[in-house]
Amino acid sequence: MVKDYKHLELVEQDITGGKISRDTISKIASSDATELTISGLRQDTFEYLINNFGNRFNKINFWKCPRVEDLSPLASLSKIKAIDWFWNQKSEALWDFSKNTSLISLHLRDFQNVKTISELSKSTSLEEIDLNGGLWRKNEIDSLEPLSKIKTLKSLSFSSNLIDKRVEPITRMMCLEEVYFPTNIFTTEQIAWLTSKIGGRVKSDVLAPFRDLGEGLYKNSKGENIDTLVIGKRKPFLDSKKSSEKLNKYINNFNELVKFFKDNPTVGEPL
Repeated sequence: MVKDYKHLELVEQDITGGKISRDTISKIASSDATELTISGLRQDTFEYLINNFGNRFNKINFWKCPRVEDLSPLASLSKIKAIDWFWNQKSEALWDFSKNTSLISLHLRDFQNVKTISELSKSTSLEEIDLNGGLWRKNEIDSLEPLSKIKTLKSLSFSSNLIDKRVEPITRMMCLEEVYFPTNIFTTEQIAWLTSKIGGRVKSDVLAPFRDLGEGLYKNSKGENIDTLVIGKRKPFLDSKKSSEKLNKYINNFNELVKFFKDNPTVGEPL
């Protein structure tokens, strides 16, 4: 057990997160920490933690607790401000967010079996959401639609695969200040359409013709310096110097699309 200023760490040494005991969890009783990092929870120890100590903390980092199946006890955390959970293999559903009235930040990474995020639509307080599909993006969620119901949402990042691949719900997130998603989820036409709707008010490095990857970081089989990723599904990585003419064509096409959608605001999302 390592204790820092108002931060308590109960992390098992096993690479899979281990299996934490109730006795170890009970050490929380003598702590005045307001933030907890914990690993190795099973369903019984997860419920023991939440029921006995959950409302002590402003933030809980669930680090490698893959075997917790029922997340509904989290609905009892009325004081929690941030939940960060890395790796879950068993849960198939989230929980009732209407009762987490203080929850501002939610980070869920590598939730392999959660298919719907409909419960998130009940949140009245979330400002930051990060739905990370993990290294291989194994999970697939149904739609971004529930997130459009969250009136407080300012920052959205997601890398999960989508069944409903519409970007339109993002345009109805009226408090949104920044957004990030992998460039190969949506087509260039969809991203240009989205840019025409929110590009003036939302910060993002994907609402653009390309992403600058930095010089010298990547090389292809020809030894070319791959420093540019063209935005959009099935679009290439390029050497901006050797392929400048090709890149300029992509840039001009993107800008023309954005202008068209701005000039024709009634045109719907291209699918």
